[in-house]
Amino acid sequence: MNSPELSRRFYNEYGAKALEKRVDPAWTEAAVNELSGLIPPGSAVLDAGCGYGRIAIPLSRKGYDVTGIDVSEVLIRAAKEKSSRASFRVASMTDIPFPDNSFQAVIVMWSAFNELLHSREQKTAILELYRVLSPQGLLFIDSFTYSPASKEQIEAKERFGPENRISSGIAGAHYANPDFSHDRESYGRLLESAGIGIWEFSEGDFGGRSRQLVKIVKK
Repeated sequence: MNSPELSRRFYNEYGAKALEKRVDPAWTEAAVNELSGLIPPGSAVLDAGCGYGRIAIPLSRKGYDVTGIDVSEVLIRAAKEKSSRASFRVASMTDIPFPDNSFQAVIVMWSAFNELLHSREQKTAILELYRVLSPQGLLFIDSFTYSPASKEQIEAKERFGPENRISSGIAGAHYANPDFSHDRESYGRLLESAGIGIWEFSEGDFGGRSRQLVKIVKK
């Protein structure tokens, strides 16, 4: 089973309310404010892996033309019920249903990119996210901070896969929700394979939490 299908099955069962309970509203407010400082006002923005609209909806209230995509029908339904300003549809970031150069900014928030477990899926997603971005547009990927796997985690099979970067992820449904731990090196290899040579990586406070951020401006 591919990664988008794993995520779809998990979130369709886990549901929007359970996911929303895991979020401090202060994180959302801080993240939206920081994104507003990066993205020009009124821009067309794609939120890939938008979930129930946590970021997309408040961004739309700030005047952005926001479109959200997610693999989970349940989460997209919840997002549509919450907002009439933003546009939402079921789709994967590995197969984005929009023409080239459609958005001035593309954001992938709350570690959604980490749910792509295989290098081919990650590369496909990067190429798709970059494809729909307009020239001089901003691609912004937010992920959790990397920690190397411990001996205990490896022995317990809590971390596995290439370089022991895959972990079991969120618990709470019958289906697994594993994630892939990226760092500067793994992002570098991935972006080089996709032909993207200029990018920025930073690590620090974002949205009230310690996060890793990748920023790409399309040339």
